[in-house]
Amino acid sequence: MTLLIDIIIILGLSLGVIYLFHRLGIPSIVGFLLTGALAGPNGLGLITNMHEVELMAEVGVVLLLFTIGLEFSLKQLLRIKGDVLVGGLLQVGGAIALMAFFARLGDVSWNVSLFIGFLVALSSTAIVLKLLQDQSNLESLAGRLCLAMLIFQDLVVVPMILAVPLLAGAGADGQLHWLPLVLKGLLVLGILVVGGRWLVPWALSRVAATRSQEMFLIIVVVLCMGIAVLTWWAGLSLALGAFAAGLIISSSPFGLQAVGSVLPMRDLFTSLFFVSIGMLIDPYYVWDHPGLVLAATGIVLGVKFLTTGGAVLLLGHGLKVAAASGLALMQMGEFSFVLSRLGVKSGLLQQDIYNLFLTTAVLTMIMAPFLLNAGFRLGDRAPAWLAAIGVGRLWAGSWRKETENKASKPPAEVLVVGLGPAGRKVVKAAQLAGIAYRVVEMNPRTVRRETDAGLDIVYGDACNPTVLEHAGLTKARVLVISMGDSLITRKITAAARSLNPAVYIIARTRWEHEVEELKGLGADEVVPEEFETSLQIFASVLRHLLVPEGEIAPLLAQLRKKDYDYLRKASPSDWTDRRLTGLFDDIEIATYRLENESPFAGRSLAQSSLRKKHGIHVVAIRRAGCVIASPGGEDEVQAGDLLVVMGAPQKVFAAAPLFRGTRDQPKPE
Repeated sequence: MTLLIDIIIILGLSLGVIYLFHRLGIPSIVGFLLTGALAGPNGLGLITNMHEVELMAEVGVVLLLFTIGLEFSLKQLLRIKGDVLVGGLLQVGGAIALMAFFARLGDVSWNVSLFIGFLVALSSTAIVLKLLQDQSNLESLAGRLCLAMLIFQDLVVVPMILAVPLLAGAGADGQLHWLPLVLKGLLVLGILVVGGRWLVPWALSRVAATRSQEMFLIIVVVLCMGIAVLTWWAGLSLALGAFAAGLIISSSPFGLQAVGSVLPMRDLFTSLFFVSIGMLIDPYYVWDHPGLVLAATGIVLGVKFLTTGGAVLLLGHGLKVAAASGLALMQMGEFSFVLSRLGVKSGLLQQDIYNLFLTTAVLTMIMAPFLLNAGFRLGDRAPAWLAAIGVGRLWAGSWRKETENKASKPPAEVLVVGLGPAGRKVVKAAQLAGIAYRVVEMNPRTVRRETDAGLDIVYGDACNPTVLEHAGLTKARVLVISMGDSLITRKITAAARSLNPAVYIIARTRWEHEVEELKGLGADEVVPEEFETSLQIFASVLRHLLVPEGEIAPLLAQLRKKDYDYLRKASPSDWTDRRLTGLFDDIEIATYRLENESPFAGRSLAQSSLRKKHGIHVVAIRRAGCVIASPGGEDEVQAGDLLVVMGAPQKVFAAAPLFRGTRDQPKPE
């Protein structure tokens, strides 16, 4: 019960502080740290179960690194392996050497100076990666370099821990621990390779086939925590194991759904981690030693900036990337606290140095969001020529990065939910038109089969806003919900509209009476099978009665506008107001591709006399990815152009054969 009261106090106090900071534009991490300072034993003393809170905070770090591993991939990690090894070694080695030098100037023994270098060399994986993730900077060049150095820092914690008894004067006995540690590490590595290649994908596919959200969440959490504990048993950090678990699952088709499943838990537990760090602040120590604290903080920030920025320069990158990376990693890390406790127990750190370390470390963490933001703003505003200046460009090796662009697929213009018969037709049309698409599907067998066939498809429950966001909804122009289940369609529509108010949502439904409800939830266009089936039957009847094709399309258009006025035809081009046809019932907007046989090909709009003879207007031309908006009479149209035309429905459809050069009545694209 006491722990529950502590959690209520932490979350309630956090809510008030973060709300105030949100209004002031201050990052939420600073709010959590301040909450810990207020509620902790050195503040108001509201929290009594510090140990239990710290345990829950460790869960937050594990979940944070797990989700980051899910959003990263093994291929991306292999691409930065040179940065991990070389950049990490340069940064950590430089920080240890430089900080030990400053400590020696303060008349500190060489072994304690070296240990202080260990503490300062590490940065906060949890803080930096959360900030990069929140700001969508993790895939930037500076973001990838920061990730590389953080991975190396997590790996180097183990030899640092093993070096503590040696620095404390325990003799050479500490060397006896190397052999079992190496054997454990090799065993864990073998388990991760076998599990990642065969066992984990097999287990996830079996659970996903049940369509049980509860079972899927449980197996994801078990894998995350289990692999984290496995690496901890081998002497590595829990966070590194959680990151490895995320990488393993991300290489399967189930990474997207896993992110959506654990994200709410991650945010809750991560907040407890930052609060627990804030509890270490002792305001009275800062008050009694302001000059010493400021000097130590300044030295730490300077050492971290110089060593990180210098490592980036030596890797062959420019000054603006070096500055952004250096500012991002200027804080001390959570694993520095683990090392510091070992230092106190072994007698390496005296209490006064330990208090100075705690205060300095937390202050650098509080400054971290502001420094990281400043670094990336500096990179965005810096002159272009700064990107070309880098010492390492004279000799940079194979790990040199040539571009800052993200090496991935372009964002999908069309997001399709469900790969049933309707979804497949949409995908086929997108492929034929050369439009970037992505499919979200809940059937694991379908995802596996279509992935092997080269389809851009991900596994996930589209009712979950996180799944939609990571699938690319925020950058998509059109969302097609082809599911037949009306309840699921309503959930997806509401979630999509809240995430992206600008996306054009086309929803499929079985019954006509559901149209208005879906439109109220945010759907722009609803296609009920009931009504469309009747229209197709009507068209078949007309064809059987030998009604000309040129007259059938206008009749169907009139039916849609008169008896089906809640369906608005969407303009396929982003320069057209999609509400235009809903405002004027006597206006039709359509897009046609100009074929080689068309009499208009190679002629100007004035020569084609589309307005005079046919009563239609060309409002835009799309050619080779470029748009000519509001073209004039002198603009020439060429074969292959996409023409957006506007006019009365009958005239727009009647002119369609002229764009193809045949008497067959084509349908608008």
